Amino acid sequence: MAELTHLNTDAVGDYLRRLNRYALLTAEQEVELAQEIEAGLFAEQLLADGTPRPGQHARELRTIILLGRQASDALFQANLRLVVSIARRYTRRGLDFEDLLQEGNLGLHRAVRTFDFARGVRFATHATWHIRSAISGAVANQSRRIRLPAVDQPVSSLDAEVPDGRGGTEALAEQLWDSSAPDAGDALFHQQLKAKVQSVLGTLEGREARIIAMRFGLTGGAGQTLDAVAKVHGTTRDHIRRIEAAAMEKLRDPARSDVLRHYLYDAPIQ
Repeated sequence: MAELTHLNTDAVGDYLRRLNRYALLTAEQEVELAQEIEAGLFAEQLLADGTPRPGQHARELRTIILLGRQASDALFQANLRLVVSIARRYTRRGLDFEDLLQEGNLGLHRAVRTFDFARGVRFATHATWHIRSAISGAVANQSRRIRLPAVDQPVSSLDAEVPDGRGGTEALAEQLWDSSAPDAGDALFHQQLKAKVQSVLGTLEGREARIIAMRFGLTGGAGQTLDAVAKVHGTTRDHIRRIEAAAMEKLRDPARSDVLRHYLYDAPIQ
């Protein structure tokens, strides 16, 4: 994969900007890509088993392999911003920022090859573990190594302090990073959380789900008062209160609440 090539200091800023061309994927798109990847790997095994195959069949398998590799690239590229988001949290720990990105990309590559869509877990959750594992391992193994200066050209570290234009200094990496861009890790986390919330609401009766969504602002905007919800449903405030209480009691059932409970602990680091 082209994005795995080593990044020098001059190229990091351009690399970060180029990642914006890769759109985030929906859960359905992730599953489709994962299925194509799985089919491609299976086709590779069939071609490698040594069994004689008609020319047309062999060509079909090669096509499936090609589609699988393209799907692998697409899943990899769509999650490169997740690598950047995680790598930023490991700066100032002994490794240059571009080295953190390189290690994180290797972890992402392993995540692509090991993703099992049948488990019902979003790819971001699966990939985050591999990315963090790769980066933290690299920090532990490489941060204490002695780095010799380059023979033919000076090396500038992204951790180096440079003038910030306000009379102080800051890390060079901070000047290359677009602070106005949304955090990819947070975006993926909240996208996944929203999908899980909608899934849990889907286990309630239609009217219960609509009332809970309106009361707590789960469909966008602020939560609404009992009076406002009652007006929309053409009933009384007390009736809405009783429906809400019954729905909340259902949501406390571990079969529903446990689906969301781990998000209390896996929330993105601010």
